[in-house]
Amino acid sequence: MYLFSFILSAVAMWFFRNDAVAMGIVRGLSGVLINLGVVLSLCFIAMTVLGSGASLRRTRKYGITIAKSMLWTLVAGIAVLVLSFIAGETFITHSDFSMPMKTASLVELSPLADAAGGAGFLKAAIGMPQLVYFGVLFSFVLFMLFSYYLNPDLRVIQPAYALANSINEVGFRFFYTVCNVYIVFLFVIFGAFFSRILDHSSEIMMVISSSTGLLVKMGVFYGVICLVVFPILFMLFTKFKQNPLPVVWSALITSLVSVFSGNLLFSVPVMEEIHRHQNNSLKRTTVVAGDIMYLFSRACSASLSYLAIVSLIRASAPESLSAFAQLMLLGLCFGFSLLSGAFPGMEYLFIVAAIKFVMPELISDHVMTFSAAYVPMLSIFGLFADTFAINFGTKACDIPIVKSSENS
Repeated sequence: MYLFSFILSAVAMWFFRNDAVAMGIVRGLSGVLINLGVVLSLCFIAMTVLGSGASLRRTRKYGITIAKSMLWTLVAGIAVLVLSFIAGETFITHSDFSMPMKTASLVELSPLADAAGGAGFLKAAIGMPQLVYFGVLFSFVLFMLFSYYLNPDLRVIQPAYALANSINEVGFRFFYTVCNVYIVFLFVIFGAFFSRILDHSSEIMMVISSSTGLLVKMGVFYGVICLVVFPILFMLFTKFKQNPLPVVWSALITSLVSVFSGNLLFSVPVMEEIHRHQNNSLKRTTVVAGDIMYLFSRACSASLSYLAIVSLIRASAPESLSAFAQLMLLGLCFGFSLLSGAFPGMEYLFIVAAIKFVMPELISDHVMTFSAAYVPMLSIFGLFADTFAINFGTKACDIPIVKSSENS
C-alpha cells in the first residue's frame, strides 16, 4: 500500500506540475505532516519501551538484547567505514566531486552557508530537532531503567508489570491503525518530494544534474552495502538460521519513508510494525533494539562524511592528507555519527562540521562550503542506507524465546 501511495502521488504531482497553488499547498502540508509523524513516533516509543524492556527483563534477555544492538552498531559501522576507505582509494575520487560554480553558488543563498565555519553551523542548527532527539534519548534511557526493576517475580510489582505490558499492547494496536493512515501522510510527503524533482531549477536537481557520475558511483557503492554487506552481516549474527530476503523488502519500504520524510524518527512505527506483522519479530526485541539503533546507528552517514571529506581535501590540498590523517578521519566520522541523529536529515553535514570544529587545520572553509552543497543529494543516500542498516540490525537482534520460558 505504501508503494501504491508513492506511485499515485507521483502521477498526481505530474498532473498538477504546472499548478503553483497546488504545489504550494502540498509542500506546506508536507511539513506539518512530517512534524506530526515525528510526534506520533515519540508517542509510540513512550508507550512501548517500558513494557518491552520489562518483558525482556522477565525472560532474561534484557542485557543480551542491548549488547547485540550496540554490537551491530559497532560492527556495521566498522564494516561500512572500511569499505568507504577502500572506495575512497580506488572507486570514488576527488574528480567525482566536481561541481559547476553556478550550482555551488546556491550554497551562498541558503542557510547552509553557515557550515563554512563548522562551529557556526553547529550553533545555528541547534533548535527544536535537538530537543526532540535528546528528549527521546532521555525518555528511552529512563524507561529502560524503570523496566529493569519491573520484575514480576515480586508480587508487589506484578500489577505495574501487567499495566506496562497492557500499555505496550495498546500502543502496537493503535499504531497499527496509524500506519494505515500513514498512506495518506506519505501521499502528501512524497508529493512534496517529487515536486522538487520536477522543478529543474531547485537546489536538489541542480546538484544532481551536475554530479551524475558521483550519483551513479554512490548508488553502486551503497547498493552493494545494502544488498550484499548488510545481508551477510545479518546471516553472521543469526548464525545463518534466518533468510535475509524478507528483511530486504521491509527495509526498502522503511528506507523510502525515511528518505521522503527526511527524518529517520518518522519511520519508527512503520519499521517496528512491519517487523512485528510481516517478519514475525517479537515486540520486545523490535522495540528495544530498534530504538537503540534509531538513536545511534548512522554508519552510512559516517561513510558519506568520510568520502566527501577525503575527496574534497584531495581536490584542494592533496598533500595535507596523510595515512594517519585518514585513520583519524575514520575514527572521528564513526564517533560523531553516534550523535548525528540529533540533526535529522543533516547527519552527514553535522559530522563534517563537527570534524571541522575539532580539526580546523585539516578541513578548510572551501571543503565545508562544497560539503554543504552536496547535502541535498548525499543526505538521500545516508537516510536510505542508515534505515537499511537499522532494519537488518533490528531483525538480527530478534532472539527467539522458548515457550517454556514464556509460561514460567
